[in-house]
Amino acid sequence: MAIYGVNNTGYKGTFTWAGGASGSLPDAAYSYDLGSSWLAGTDFNLAFRIIGEGSDTIAPVVTVPSNMTFPATDASGSTVPFSASAYDIVDGTFAPSCVPVSGSLFPLGSTPVTCTATDTAGNFDDASFTVTVTDQMNPIVTVPINITEASSDPSGKVVTFSATADDNVDGPITPTCVPASGDTFVIGTTPVTCTAKDTAGNNGSASFNVTVTYVEPVPLSQITTARATCSQFTSSTPPTLPWLQYVLTTSRKTGDTTIKSVTPSSFAYFVNLTDSTNGTLEISQGNDMGFPDITPQTTKIVLYNANCENVTRTWTGTATLTNHVLTITNIPAEATFVKVPYSAKSVYGHVVGTLLPSVSYTFSAAIGSEPAFTTAILSLENKP
Repeated sequence: MAIYGVNNTGYKGTFTWAGGASGSLPDAAYSYDLGSSWLAGTDFNLAFRIIGEGSDTIAPVVTVPSNMTFPATDASGSTVPFSASAYDIVDGTFAPSCVPVSGSLFPLGSTPVTCTATDTAGNFDDASFTVTVTDQMNPIVTVPINITEASSDPSGKVVTFSATADDNVDGPITPTCVPASGDTFVIGTTPVTCTAKDTAGNNGSASFNVTVTYVEPVPLSQITTARATCSQFTSSTPPTLPWLQYVLTTSRKTGDTTIKSVTPSSFAYFVNLTDSTNGTLEISQGNDMGFPDITPQTTKIVLYNANCENVTRTWTGTATLTNHVLTITNIPAEATFVKVPYSAKSVYGHVVGTLLPSVSYTFSAAIGSEPAFTTAILSLENKP
């Protein structure tokens, strides 16, 4: 039979039974081997248990953490590590078996963890604690960068935008923005705040600014005869070009009816630039019958100052036609009026029906990103 003890300094020694009948322990019938590391003169308080062979009935003691709370990393929960131990008076310290194990993925909510330890004699004990995983993260709200829009309406402009939100647990969330996309924003700078709340009550927000600037609208644009002058355009009764007339021809070979000619074949479009500091003028055109664009004569554009003096020589920009829009760039600040010649010869050869009605061409001018301010309509009519 082995007898184990521990002195007051934590030193372990071994008792040896010196004699006596099996199962009994006579007085002074044992000795204690202190070993070579014992220091002479050291106080010694002996506390021990006498354990006979086959008689270990003491269960291990299991030590577990206090209840734990962890933040969720995503909708599946969180991986949670922990440490638990067990001590047995015979077997010493060893690791208990825990369910779920340390490092498991714990779902959202509270999960009980039970750790069980069994010694070599079959004695066992367990201890439990709770792991709670909660959604502690705010949704992430994404908003546009600051928006700047121009408006010719002094009351403001309708501005649309897109904002999104994403939560690590709930996933995509539709944020609420104040003011909302599609609202009318007044002239000036308006802050917009977008917020999102997840199902756990966490709130996220982000902000940006919408700035609406007022642009003085182009007060006048006019389709005139090709030879119209700047002075005539600025007079109270500028020359007008009410319509163009086209002549049809039919091919004996194919039977197609096409436009043979247009009279007059050219005209001019004048625009009054009340604010040329933007430096860009856009003239768009379209028609209601799908006809070809009437071609602007980009090499013959003329710029005038407020006194109708030709200042084209100071112009260093370009004029290009793309997708029905003529863009004139780098207009000098001194320019007040622009004259753009057009040629209707681009519609020659266009296939039409024999009883084609009149075609309405619409021309509109805009400064920079501001929508068209004024509209001019040119009628192209079938000449019998």
